Amino acid sequence: ITGFVLHDGGVVSLKFAESLPLCFTLDGTVKKDALDLNLTDIRADVKRIWDITGMDYVLFYDGALTGNLAIGGKPMEPEFSGKLEGRDIKVNSPNYVPEIFGPVALDVLADGTLLEVPYTVLKGPSTDLWARCTVEFSGWIPEEVSIQCGTLGTKQGIMRTDNLLFKADGFAGCTVDINITPALVGVYGSAIFDSGYFVFKFNDLDKFNAKYSGSNGPAFNMKLDLQFGHKAEFRWPTADFPILRTLVPTEAPLTLTADSNAGTFSMRGDVKMRGGEVFYIKRSFYIREGNITFADTGG
Repeated sequence: ITGFVLHDGGVVSLKFAESLPLCFTLDGTVKKDALDLNLTDIRADVKRIWDITGMDYVLFYDGALTGNLAIGGKPMEPEFSGKLEGRDIKVNSPNYVPEIFGPVALDVLADGTLLEVPYTVLKGPSTDLWARCTVEFSGWIPEEVSIQCGTLGTKQGIMRTDNLLFKADGFAGCTVDINITPALVGVYGSAIFDSGYFVFKFNDLDKFNAKYSGSNGPAFNMKLDLQFGHKAEFRWPTADFPILRTLVPTEAPLTLTADSNAGTFSMRGDVKMRGGEVFYIKRSFYIREGNITFADTGG
């Protein structure tokens, strides 16, 4: 980093080396009641910067952001304006969607206390995704992140996850809203699990509530309407050693609701069993048809 800072007049002129994951030229003034800063020739290596955060809900594998930003307002109440252009961005969600999407071009627009990524399509191997995102700042800190996303068209994408609520491996699609604040992560929308197997981890609800109770980080809320296709296989109680294994196409969606503050997880709805097996005391019994009613599996 080269340049100077004059404390008397608040004049700033700095240049960050191109070898850094984030480089730019900064010129302007910083005064007690006003900011007037210009960041030019910005270049951000998305992967290198994201790796520093240690967050793995989403991973970036390539891409850069370039552009210019102006920062006005007050030192504790900054306002942003400008545009960054993203190029060759590759991304996935390794714990849920293992396929890598991209490369994609996108814009990041800054206006006041709001950053926005407009509607963008990310092309992938098995399906395409769409997404848009807004980030509202309080001072220099993101106060609320809002993400809308989903699968595009009728093609389903690979889903592979093993989390505290469920384990699944198959093809799925969704349309969801994700809202993130310092106190709460909320997921709302609808999804279809078209084919593959899934297991709900009813015995791990205590672990889920302990992790997302809000005492050591943000709480978690979810309301999801879930449908199953004709090749969706329900296993219970575990995926590897199931007592019950059956196909469960839905005529109407199940409703999944989670509220970690209240310590509850519920699943309501009816599914029809279309073939399958029950394993019990070294014997197996074939299921021709039947019904499963989830009235309330809350903890």
